[in-house]
Amino acid sequence: MTIAQIDPLNVEVFVPVALYATIKVGTEATVIGEAPVGGRYIAKVEVIDPLMDARSGTFGIRLLLPNPDNKIPAGLRCKVEFPGSP
Repeated sequence: MTIAQIDPLNVEVFVPVALYATIKVGTEATVIGEAPVGGRYIAKVEVIDPLMDARSGTFGIRLLLPNPDNKIPAGLRCKVEFPGSP
């Protein structure tokens, strides 16, 4: 048996290395859901991967997105906007 927890949701993203100094644990970001779910949600940075991927010029971040009523299904694509990012 596999148990999946979807409250909170883990949002895994890869962001450009240029943002490394601007994102800290606890930083809030806006998660924009893909259709058909859609919507804009606030999540907080929980983990910042200290390893950079030289090939892609990115690093990984995990955000926690509250989902108390399980309205947001897991596994959807999304976009994430960080404060001050273009």
